[in-house]
Amino acid sequence: MNKENLKEFQSFLANGLEPAREVDNRLLERMKQELNPSLPKSVGKLFICNALGSSLTLFLCPQYGLSLTNMQGVMPWLMNVHPALCFFVCGLLWMMGGQILANLFLSWDERRVLSRYYWGTGFSFILFSVLAFACLGSLTFDGWLVAWGLGALAVSSAFAIRIRLRVNRALLAARVVGI
Repeated sequence: MNKENLKEFQSFLANGLEPAREVDNRLLERMKQELNPSLPKSVGKLFICNALGSSLTLFLCPQYGLSLTNMQGVMPWLMNVHPALCFFVCGLLWMMGGQILANLFLSWDERRVLSRYYWGTGFSFILFSVLAFACLGSLTFDGWLVAWGLGALAVSSAFAIRIRLRVNRALLAARVVGI
């Protein structure tokens, strides 16, 4: 805060003006809502981000014929190395698209609220994805599904750990400052 702002603030305090009680209560309630967003709304936004981001990754996969380049990309190479590696990378990419969108569109406070339940929400979206693929007839329940799930879980876990560490760091900084 610069000196001019500090003087203005001190003169405001010296006037003894207080906001009306109803204005004060509305402001406090709004601050409380912004700092503590509802869990269902945050989970809904996370699910939408995951669904959109993950769906966009289908443009990278030649399996569904949606490829932007109409090329096979790295899929044949990964399949030649080992099919499990291809499924693992597929799971990584599937979850990564959604997690990147979630990091872009969720507020810090929504991510803070979700960090308590991130393992459950990530696992739920992975399970939903597996069921959707099964309903579309493009997934068989075999060993490759395990490789795909491990890839998806790796990304979800990495983002969950990253968010939890950031939240813990912020809480520690608030304690040090004395907030």
